Amino acid sequence: MSTLEVKAIQAPSGYDLQMPAGHILQVVSTQTIASISTTSDAYQAAGWYLDITPTSTSSKILVTLSGGGQYVGNSASVSQYVTIYRDSTNLGDSNYGLSRFATAGGSWNIAPHSCSVLDSPSSTSSVRYQPYFKRTGNSGTAYFSHTDRGKITLTLMEVAG
Repeated sequence: MSTLEVKAIQAPSGYDLQMPAGHILQVVSTQTIASISTTSDAYQAAGWYLDITPTSTSSKILVTLSGGGQYVGNSASVSQYVTIYRDSTNLGDSNYGLSRFATAGGSWNIAPHSCSVLDSPSSTSSVRYQPYFKRTGNSGTAYFSHTDRGKITLTLMEVAG
């Protein structure tokens, strides 16, 4: 049996090294505790973002978000929605986003969110992904992260197309 050992693979001068479709080309990630709140039923930016520069126009970007929010209010039912924007484009449903947490009421309900979307930005320029959130229902305040509820993680993975 033979073993091939290399330190690096480099394309010849003037050529690009091509990876097969589906391979992960790069990963960027960030975590935050943002304590951003809203009483609005319109999406608002969570206040932080992550940029990635795709290496090819055929690449896809797998966007994942996980973490916890919170609802503070009375006994009214309320929902909290989270979506992701690529620059100014909502990647989720304009009404329901990518993730929803609903409560029948009470105060200080934890609102865990987890969502992912596979995007095709068709660009080799820097692309910005940013979480947005909103509250719907009768009253109360939705927090898209809260200082005592843990971090929210946003991860971008470029996938060869």
